Amino acid sequence: YYLGDLALRDNDLTKAKEYFDKGVAAAHKNPLNYVGLGTIEWINGNADAAKVKFDLATSFGKRNAIMYYKIAEAYAKYEKKNYDLAVSILKEKALVYDRNMIDAHVLLGDIYLWQSNGSAAAENYNNALNVNPNSAKTLIRKGQIYVYSKNYTEGLNLFIKGVQADSTYSPGYRELGELYIKAGRSKEALENYKKFIERSDDDIKTKLNYGQFLYSAKDYLKAIEVLKNVQTQLDKPIINRILGYSYFETGDFTSSKNSLDAFFAKEEQKNYIA
Repeated sequence: YYLGDLALRDNDLTKAKEYFDKGVAAAHKNPLNYVGLGTIEWINGNADAAKVKFDLATSFGKRNAIMYYKIAEAYAKYEKKNYDLAVSILKEKALVYDRNMIDAHVLLGDIYLWQSNGSAAAENYNNALNVNPNSAKTLIRKGQIYVYSKNYTEGLNLFIKGVQADSTYSPGYRELGELYIKAGRSKEALENYKKFIERSDDDIKTKLNYGQFLYSAKDYLKAIEVLKNVQTQLDKPIINRILGYSYFETGDFTSSKNSLDAFFAKEEQKNYIA
């Protein structure tokens, strides 16, 4: 199941299904593999087929809190969202069978945050912190609420607490980097974003974000280096746009023109930036 879940997070549905099918064949009463298969159906827009798989899972794991959490996660995070159903499953099932499941409290907080309900989000993040005051993930999430409400000082304090609680939790460094860039503190921003990259998976989209961040931090030469590398693996017009701006800032006007010409050749006019 867990290999399938990793494949799902990489959006490799074919590989994920292979793993879940193998899981069913090896242990047909393990509910999580049916949850995985149901999640694939949900992602593919087959709501009825997804429910059949989820119902099958619950028939094998009636009091399995993790199973209910993963079903709620499918409804909340993938494709067409059903937040109401996800909240219901978390409150009436997952947290009933395991009231100390931090991930369930955090997911509830996330759902409310996505719905712009900061007070309900904070309440659920606090519930998670009551279980574990040193949960880096929860501290970072709570910090995001303060940043969204423009209380940057409290957001910064929580981000720092988060990375101090778990120095391997990479999203904390990303949040610190983005907050420092808002404050015009480029040195601290770059230091933290570099830590984010070092602690993240070798993901090309993460590297693209790093290149964009470097441009925002006015480290144009490093931005060019990173984005040229990304461009060998990913074809997105935005790369040429940022390369064009970065080359311009370094005085390489020929490369700037070439990159921007490539951008305009691929990007729809409605997305042009004057």
